[in-house]
Amino acid sequence: MERVEMLKEFYSSMSNDVLKLEMKDYGFELLRLFKMSDTVLDYGELHARISKYRLSNVRPEVFDYLLYQHVEQHGNVCLYFGKQANNAFAFNLDNSKREGNTEIIQELKTTADIIVDLLNFTGIEPLVYLSGRGYHIWVRVDEPIDNELIADFMEEIRIWTKIIQKERDVDSTKVHISRYPNDNEQQTHSLRLFGSKHVKNQEFSCIRTKDGRVLDELYSWRYFNKYILDGTITKDQFMLAYDRIKHYIDILREQLTEVS
Repeated sequence: MERVEMLKEFYSSMSNDVLKLEMKDYGFELLRLFKMSDTVLDYGELHARISKYRLSNVRPEVFDYLLYQHVEQHGNVCLYFGKQANNAFAFNLDNSKREGNTEIIQELKTTADIIVDLLNFTGIEPLVYLSGRGYHIWVRVDEPIDNELIADFMEEIRIWTKIIQKERDVDSTKVHISRYPNDNEQQTHSLRLFGSKHVKNQEFSCIRTKDGRVLDELYSWRYFNKYILDGTITKDQFMLAYDRIKHYIDILREQLTEVS
């Protein structure tokens, strides 16, 4: 499967006519393309020689071109989640430190391990890759799931993560955990896709395997392709995972109520 097609397959429920684009030293050539294709530039920013654009009315051929630029590592395409349902969701782990926050600190690694272990416990093997200041931890389903169900499932995982962080003496203030989609934020926050170099630190979004190895670029793409084929779960599998984590959270709540 070609790399652009892999991305379109993996993120198939996400918006492709509205997106965010981050490019380094690209500038006016890109603006001319937008004008010729009737792409609407909602806003543009320039920070430290990095051009940021939010685009709408993106035609399919322009979307494919931007994905090609993404996999050729000329910039970053970031997509928005569907308003009602999605077939993929993600935990975004970032270094909360204001200084030196591009470092993958131990607290990030441990927290990623906790979330992966919890997902494994529910019967899900996620896709994990490096992203700027931390990790993206993705789960992909073979059909869209209602956003409220996804948000509820992710909240239960977050609760358990906080409990285990405390048990392991992990300083949770050093790790910021975002969930996508989350309530009504799916149209205000976007996530960078796999397969590019981060526009700021120029590091590839290498995949981290379940045994902690970080794959190089070529093997990351191979792993990504294999994950689409073998790692995508069914809706029934998601519902089993949802029921399992809800069951144990309910037990925990009962225990806490009895103690109080």
